[in-house]
Amino acid sequence: MKKAILALAVLYLLPAITCADDVFDVLEKLPIQRPDGTTQTLDSSLYAASVVMELKDGDGINTNFSNADTMERLVLSSIGGTLTFPVGNQAVISQFAIDHSQEIIDILFPGGIAANTVGQSENQLSASLVFDEVVAPIKSPRGSQRKQFKNELSGRLQYDNIELNNSNGYSLGTLLGYRRDVADRFEFGLLVPYRFTSLNDPSDTTAHFAQFDLFGTFTPYDRGITVKVGADAFTSVLVSQSNSIDIIGDLTYGGGIFSAIEKDFKSLIMTLGVGFKVSKTTLEFLPDTSDILGEIIKALNDREVDQDLTYGINLAIPYGENLMINVGAHRTNSFASDISSDRNAQTKIRMVLQYKISNAFELNGGYSTILEIKDYTMHSLFLNAIARF
Repeated sequence: MKKAILALAVLYLLPAITCADDVFDVLEKLPIQRPDGTTQTLDSSLYAASVVMELKDGDGINTNFSNADTMERLVLSSIGGTLTFPVGNQAVISQFAIDHSQEIIDILFPGGIAANTVGQSENQLSASLVFDEVVAPIKSPRGSQRKQFKNELSGRLQYDNIELNNSNGYSLGTLLGYRRDVADRFEFGLLVPYRFTSLNDPSDTTAHFAQFDLFGTFTPYDRGITVKVGADAFTSVLVSQSNSIDIIGDLTYGGGIFSAIEKDFKSLIMTLGVGFKVSKTTLEFLPDTSDILGEIIKALNDREVDQDLTYGINLAIPYGENLMINVGAHRTNSFASDISSDRNAQTKIRMVLQYKISNAFELNGGYSTILEIKDYTMHSLFLNAIARF
């Protein structure tokens, strides 16, 4: 992931690439103040970083940054570190940015691009989705006749209130799901989530995230205790836009294996599960403007894969024949070396009510939240409809 972010920094922060002549091309899109005719100041944020700047005019144009001007102060700071630029003109600042590009990357995007535009990395989003929907899914009410039907189609609407890098925002999401039982012990299905995220940050960052996940499960044992094993394969796409960077995105693909054990204690149903997933992210949505970019893309294809271990529990408590109360939690640990310790683990907690309307139709709604990720909070409400046939 660091190589992907390096490509971004070279494209948009460094003067060698035509997308940006110098560092100031990015900074000028933030809310710069001009307290007098010879000074430009900035106290704002860019993705995860706080940005403090003071620029003195020397060419009689107090809206640019030339070699006649002097950058008296420029400091970038986040959980990824702090970088103080030297005092100097445009050439000095640009060269310093080139020499310290890796530090700039770590400060702007600790944990990766998705972690600072959506709130979670692509691999964490995928691992969490499969655990919730396949490994330890919510349970239907006691009166459900689910086993009489082979096919299940579901649709979800979701609203997330989020805070990311000290900026408020929201996400609107959908989830389409289909699954089919085969010969009692086999099941296969697919999940298609989509999420639009908007942040009220100085750059007005928005992001679109979509995924396609194909999974299959097998039940080798079902006598008092039910044992389930399975695997999945997925691909996802992220596209982000902001005032500072017109468009940036990536493609992620991978797969995983998982297992779950379920026990019905009559007063509750307990499901314990664990899954392991590997994935790879490549930077795709970049303008092809130079030979340097071509070399960067080659390097991206050789990057290290992400590895995620997810484990957790779901407790289903029946209330009559038509209502089931589900409470679940799972934790995802990411082992990729380019994810910082502040963002390499997350815990998701959810509470869901599942109600049987008829033998072929159920509704559920609930709340979820995510803990442990530095500078990110999320509170989610969702409503889901399930039809069987």
